[in-house]
Amino acid sequence: TQVNIIGGSEDGFIAKYGYPCTTAPTASVPNTPLALAAVNASLTNNVTWQDNSNNEDNFDLHYTISPSTTYSLLATLPMNTTSYAHTGLSHTTTYCYKVAATNTVGLSAFSNTDCATTPADPSGTITALGGNTAPITHAICFPNPAGTEVHFEVPGKGQADVEICNALGSVVLMEKNYVSRDKINIAGLSKGLYYFKIKSGGTEYVGKVIKE
Repeated sequence: TQVNIIGGSEDGFIAKYGYPCTTAPTASVPNTPLALAAVNASLTNNVTWQDNSNNEDNFDLHYTISPSTTYSLLATLPMNTTSYAHTGLSHTTTYCYKVAATNTVGLSAFSNTDCATTPADPSGTITALGGNTAPITHAICFPNPAGTEVHFEVPGKGQADVEICNALGSVVLMEKNYVSRDKINIAGLSKGLYYFKIKSGGTEYVGKVIKE
């Protein structure tokens, strides 16, 4: 707004009355969070996403149990939060997640959805020394997220071939005749989301692991 000073200088006006009023910026809903990913670690699902706004007050994380498509509020989290550990889950269950940012104006659009499946109950399972050709029904990856090394447990399998792939599906690490629970050194991998494939007896199990 143009202010015309009558009977005095502009500097004198500002010194006495302050700067002319300006219109406050219009508040808006936050941007949509990006790149949500869910990774299983035994009976915990670790959910991460990218904070894509600078004006959120909270994040609302929603979940559902597949095959249901009806989501419920799981947690309301403070501003700048980018992860959540969903604990105390049931065996052999697929949980799906989505997140939105909120402020006093309203709710952003929801992020993409992603799902993670908990393993079967391993109670009473004996790990064989090798030669078992039964299909791989599940595998446990720990720790997840991982730092410099990662381990895999494949109940009923003494040995298997393990491949670790990047987000584009390219193999970045391969371990032939991997022995269940042995370590695989991943210190040379960049931080981010990776997929692992465990192959044995003509079958394949695919899971996700986060490199910190």
